[in-house]
Amino acid sequence: MWLPVDPNSDFSIHNLPFGIFSPPNSPKRVGVAIGEWVIDMPKLADLGAFGGIDFDKNVFRRDYLNDFMATGKAIRVAVRQVLQQLFEDHAVLLKHTQAIF
Repeated sequence: MWLPVDPNSDFSIHNLPFGIFSPPNSPKRVGVAIGEWVIDMPKLADLGAFGGIDFDKNVFRRDYLNDFMATGKAIRVAVRQVLQQLFEDHAVLLKHTQAIF
């Protein structure tokens, strides 16, 4: 994995919790924690990371998780799998974006 995450972190690549965060001077939105980092899900969606998954990516722009959770378990599992692949791939687009806080 290319992102430095403490091996004792509760938020490893195998436990990627979704939540709401608010970057400086920006509205609240969906993020996912990994280690000490938060991944900005709308920015990642804008980069096309979830293009192969058929759902409304605007659910990541909400200031609550309800709409994303309502997409169903299959969508959430697919999104999690994409995230795990992105963190394992050393040539990933995430390394060079502003999607990590």
